[in-house]
Amino acid sequence: MQQLHLVDVFENEDGITFGASDDAPIYLDLLQAPYSVALKERAQWMADRFANEPAAAMRRKMEQRIGRWTADFRVDQLFTGARA
Repeated sequence: MQQLHLVDVFENEDGITFGASDDAPIYLDLLQAPYSVALKERAQWMADRFANEPAAAMRRKMEQRIGRWTADFRVDQLFTGARA
């Protein structure tokens, strides 16, 4: 948290204390934003959905989806003139 500048360190006669930095409220707001909440819900759905599946089965499903998305992106690149 210190690397993200969310915590300030204070040295005083009692020792070292920690406190929230000025940036901490902004970060907490981001964690509670609708997008973040929806992302956490989707992550929980994935964990529940695939918890009892073998890793190979999950990998196969992911590759099927990613393969299709990759093809979609390549088509978009061809239309915009970008090189693959």
